[in-house]
Parts: sequence; structure tokens; C-alpha cells
Amino acid sequence: MRLDLHRRRELRAVPCVFVLLTFIGCGGGGGGGGNGGTSNPPPTPVATSIPRPQKTVVVPAGGNINDAIAVHPSGATIIVEGGVYDPIVMTPGTVFGPIFIEAGDEDLGAATILGEGEDAAIVLDGQTNVVIDGLQIIGGEVAGIYAVDSDAVEIRNCVVRRARDGVVFERVANGLIFDTLFYENEVNNIAGLGTSMFRIVNNTIFGGDVGIFIGSSPGDAVAVLAGDTFVSNNSIDGQASIGIKVESGSEGDYFAGYNINRTGYQGVPKGFLDLASNPLFIFPPPVGSEKGCLTSECDFHVQVASGGRSSPAIDRGDPDTDPALVRVLRDRTIRVDNFSDGEIIDIGYHYSGGMVTPTPFPTTPTPGAGGPTRTPTATPTNTPN
Repeated sequence: MRLDLHRRRELRAVPCVFVLLTFIGCGGGGGGGGNGGTSNPPPTPVATSIPRPQKTVVVPAGGNINDAIAVHPSGATIIVEGGVYDPIVMTPGTVFGPIFIEAGDEDLGAATILGEGEDAAIVLDGQTNVVIDGLQIIGGEVAGIYAVDSDAVEIRNCVVRRARDGVVFERVANGLIFDTLFYENEVNNIAGLGTSMFRIVNNTIFGGDVGIFIGSSPGDAVAVLAGDTFVSNNSIDGQASIGIKVESGSEGDYFAGYNINRTGYQGVPKGFLDLASNPLFIFPPPVGSEKGCLTSECDFHVQVASGGRSSPAIDRGDPDTDPALVRVLRDRTIRVDNFSDGEIIDIGYHYSGGMVTPTPFPTTPTPGAGGPTRTPTATPTNTPN
């Protein structure tokens, strides 16, 4: 599969990381980015509401995801069982109804879409109402996921790694990138070109040249500027160049807050209550390492220490985070002890398997209880200072 589009040429000239998120401004008021510095919180976005298809199709290991999509043009929920699959390609006219592509039971193995040696692991061209949920995306000479000229695209609960750019949204409206882990990507982890009504929420973005890039689409004649971008609750660290970069002309409709960004800003000031702190990942790849790390070695859970140093990501998210997104995170965790979030949501990507925190919370193990406590402490390895 080769992308016969102008994007491939242009993307190689623009180091960027971008994500598209749907957002309707409400509440909050004021700008946390280019429109008013850091004095006011950003507006609170409202979740997209992509209708879930009633038809469910299971793709077994070794099956063909593209065939499953093609035979259900009116829409379907495609459940992908554990295994390694060829790239997903959706072009104009492939489907007319919503498509959810979701990982199956993770106990049976990860559902991995392999883009190594291809332009992208997933291509969404001219699509509407597509949700990618829980997949492992590996490789892509242009991007791990490439979406163009589409509307209402959501990437959530995924892992995107070893691609040139992690996720590229070009001229995508009403997009969401949520609770996704990015690492070992070469240039941009998230790149948004000419996007509108777009949210980037609760992602962990490590390494690469740029964390998040927001700018214009080169277009065929007139450049399309990005607009209405909301960036919140993200943990950004380890970039060689910059954490968040916003191209001139796109900063006016950019709002941000409650992020951890240790690698800086270009084109916009820091967001409302953003921190420039070490997120204290347990075992990220060494910064600047070309080798990266094996899947079994990488661990982006954060440190929790009783009476010691814990991650600043804990209990530091936006208190007005969309309740629909918060409900998803309640069953997941960023913490090495696997406890789920407290009243205030935690910052960054949440792994599956979160446990309900006991109340009152014990600080030492209870003899004979056999249950987890906050006492277990992990010391981060290879964590940058």
C-alpha cells in the first residue's frame, strides 16, 4: 500500500505531531494558550457522540479486517481478536455508517496493526464516524495512523509506536485523540494539519522530535489553518526538539491546560496550570536512544511512594474533564500500584486494570487482608531528571 497523496511529500518536510479532537466551547471561559496566556482556564469541551453500530462482527486472529469492514457498508462494530494484522485502509465510499474497530479480550493477546514497510498502519480517507479503540499500532513510514478529509474520527485507548509520525490528522473536523500512549516515534507523535473542532486529552507522549504539532494543511492551492484545538491532561516528555508547537495563524483558537510538558512550547505560552515537572515514569526509553526499548521493558506507569516522591500526574487533571471521558478512565490507571484515579482525574495515558482505592486508604499493609495498599513503591529506572 502506497499513499498516492500530496501529504506524504509534505509530511516529510514538516516535523510535527498533531491530534484532532471534537470540542464545543462551554464553561471555563478564557484562553489557556495563545488567546490570553495562562491566567484563565480553557473552555470545557463536550464529548462527541458517535452512534455505536448495533451489528457486531468478530475478526479472528489471521482474519482480514478490511474485508470485515467492506461487507458491512452500513456500519458495524468490528471486534479484533489478539494477533497481528495487515494495514487497515478505508477510502471514500468504503462505508456509509459508523465503524467502531475495537480490540477483543486483551487476555488473549494484543490486537496489533502492523505498518512496518508501509506508509501507514491505518489510513482513513474521506471517512465519517470512525472509532479506533484499544489497538496496538506499530510502524508506518509516513504515520502510524493517517486520517485525511474526514469528520468525527476518534482514536482512544491505543498504543502508537515505531512510526515516523504517530498520528496525523489532516483536514479532519470533530476529532478526538484520547487516552493513547505514544513512544518510539521518530518525528512527530501527533500532527494536526488544517484540523478543526479537535481535542487531545489524557495522552502520554514520550520522545520523538515534537510532541504535539498544530498547523496548516499545505493544500493544493490555499493553506487550511487549524482551528478550535483543545489540549488537556497530557503528559509530554523526552522530545528532542519541543513538546508543543503551534504554527503561526493557528494559535488564536488553541486552548490548553492541566498538562505536564517538560520539553517546552513554541508558538504559544504554556497552558493554564501546566507543569514542567518530571512525570516519574517507571521505565521509559532512555532519552535520545535510537534503540528505544523492548515492549517488555517499557513501562509508563508512574511512581507512587508512601511518604516519598510521587508523580505530579496524580490528582492533577482538569476537574472539569468531560464526564463521558472520565467514566472511561475510572476502570484504568496510570499508577504502578494499579489504583484507579481519585476524585480528580490523573494526567496521561491510563493502562487497563485499575482498582478501586479503599477509603480510608491504608498507608501500611493490613495483616491478613491480602489486598493491595499504597505501600508498594517502585523506583523509576532510566527516568530523566
